[in-house]
Amino acid sequence: MAATDPITTITHELGIDEADIARRKSFLEFTEADVALLKQLHALLEAPGSIDEFTRVFYDHLLAYPEMRALIPDEATLERLKKSQSAYFNGLTVGDYGDEYVRQRLHVGAVHQRVGLDPSGESGFHVTFSCGIASFPETPTAADFGSRADEALYEAKHAGRNRVVLK
Repeated sequence: MAATDPITTITHELGIDEADIARRKSFLEFTEADVALLKQLHALLEAPGSIDEFTRVFYDHLLAYPEMRALIPDEATLERLKKSQSAYFNGLTVGDYGDEYVRQRLHVGAVHQRVGLDPSGESGFHVTFSCGIASFPETPTAADFGSRADEALYEAKHAGRNRVVLK
């Protein structure tokens, strides 16, 4: 019998297949419109330096918490995590949310649990992602751009977890 990787074993044990993925998307009201918005975000993150800046801001926020900083022993680990996080953000916005996406999310969850970040959120840390995006140059000034981005972010947060709003 051929060896099976742990993530494949988990997906089979949990009964995760294409039909289950579709059911979960329906439950979350994750539609093709959401996919289109995430693809627009992906296009913005592909601009030179954008994903690196996004990841830097993300880690600046996380590292402001001593509990999170304690999980990262040195600069080399931080740099490796930033690289992984950039790939993770890329996967969140690329627009393919099928079997491979689920396998990658399960892998991330397993790693988080191994290092003490319980994916259920019981550790006190549970990460969700809501994003507000403003179009430029549709906004005439930098202040207008910031206001539109803030407005979009608050609209996304009020719509529920894991939402993207484009203004």
